[in-house]
Amino acid sequence: MDFIKFAGRFVLLSLLFFSSCSIVNQGKEFKNLFHCKYALKDVKILSVGGVDVSKMGKGDELPSDVYFTLLKKMFSQDINSEFKFDIEVYNPMEKPAGSQGMEWKMFIKDEMFSEGTVDSAIFVEPKGKGHFWVKADINLFKLLNNISLPQLMNVLNDNDWQKVWEESELEIKLKPWYKSGSKVKKYPGYISFKP
Repeated sequence: MDFIKFAGRFVLLSLLFFSSCSIVNQGKEFKNLFHCKYALKDVKILSVGGVDVSKMGKGDELPSDVYFTLLKKMFSQDINSEFKFDIEVYNPMEKPAGSQGMEWKMFIKDEMFSEGTVDSAIFVEPKGKGHFWVKADINLFKLLNNISLPQLMNVLNDNDWQKVWEESELEIKLKPWYKSGSKVKKYPGYISFKP
């Protein structure tokens, strides 16, 4: 009977020890994120004004009904568009960096354009690189400052969104999370970077 009590206590203490080690490691990995370097590696446009352009290649022509849809959206000054951003994280530390997820916000000249969350864990090996994607809904009319339909078609055909974002003075702010027991804790400030 004493052996069973001892074994039960040993198992319970082991579980508590390993879970507390896991929480401590998450806290360290979380803090290491603030020493990482962030870069915008790729930008893909998925839709413009409700029109799927994700498979559109450079120089592809849009059907005439799509032109009319986009023209109508331009008159309303509301060209809601969906983008996918590939963000690279480089960890210069000798220890891993990571988080349980994060909130993000995108600003252009101090105006917030989009926000959302990354609900999956992010882990970056020591001296390694990691990636995560964010999807953002943005009004293209505001981004490109009163763009005309021919200009919009040129931008869609050129497909160099990396250059558009670099010229737009984009700033991305990240608020990482980590788990502490059953609770998710959030960093009180933001990690900020520009492409």
